[in-house]
Amino acid sequence: MAGLTLFVSRLPPSARSEQLEELFSQVGPVKQCFVVTEKGSKACRGFGYVTFSMLEDVQRALKEVTTFEGCKINVTVAKKKLRNKWSCLMERREERSWCSPHTEAPKLGCGTKAK
Repeated sequence: MAGLTLFVSRLPPSARSEQLEELFSQVGPVKQCFVVTEKGSKACRGFGYVTFSMLEDVQRALKEVTTFEGCKINVTVAKKKLRNKWSCLMERREERSWCSPHTEAPKLGCGTKAK
C-alpha cells in the first residue's frame, strides 16, 4: 500500500526505534518502525521509517508529530525504494531487444555492417 510509510529525519544519534514507535503510536497503531543505525553501532544515522496501517493515521502524523525529545524533526511520506541499478539496466536491455525469443540474432563477421 503506497503512502503508508513515513520518512523521519533530523533524529539525534541517541534515537532508538522503541522511542520513535512510542512517539508515533500516540497518533495511531504503528505497523512497523525503525531508525537506521551506523554499521556496527547503535548510533542513529539521523533518520528512520514509520509504517501505519491506515492512511488517516499517516495524515495525522504528518500534521501533529513535529518534535522528538524536544528537537524539531522532519516527517514526510517515504518515497518508493529504487531497485538496484543493475536490475534496472538489465530490464531496459531486455525491453530494447529486437530479437523475438524464437529467432537468432544475425551473425556478423568482423567489419561487416548490418543492413
